[in-house]
Amino acid sequence: LLADHPDTSILLLDHNKGKVVDWANVILGDADIKEQCPNVYGMGVHWYDGDHFDALQEVHSSYPDFKLLATESTVKRDPLHNLDGGKWENGEQYGHDMIGDFNNWVTGFIDWNLALDSHGGPLHINVVDLDHFGADSMTICNFEEGESADVTCIKQVFYYYVAHFS
Repeated sequence: LLADHPDTSILLLDHNKGKVVDWANVILGDADIKEQCPNVYGMGVHWYDGDHFDALQEVHSSYPDFKLLATESTVKRDPLHNLDGGKWENGEQYGHDMIGDFNNWVTGFIDWNLALDSHGGPLHINVVDLDHFGADSMTICNFEEGESADVTCIKQVFYYYVAHFS
């Protein structure tokens, strides 16, 4: 990869923030690995195991040139509220995590889904009950089949929370 694509940047981990310190130390704390992988840009982190803002700060303090990027977040689909704009606590969760991340050296934020259907799909797995497995998204769209199909999209509360950071 390095020989063919020397300008390609690589993000490590792409998992929960609770593991960020351990993996940063394994990769960046080893001079041989660091020398063999000069195109390692940073680490992708998720919020699913808690805030861990202190861990983000610790990684930055130990490796200040190493970038942190929030690469995934979502909330569980709420079939009772997703067609009326969602719940405020979902927006508050996004706002809380984004502020905490940005205050602890995270350089950007990527949401899991920008638009989903009213069942929280499509999903990458084949399930019969989408309502149980589906995620929520900033925009819920009802898709109708056919050439003259109408698409109705409803912005969720956390759409507006994230807009404040854009």
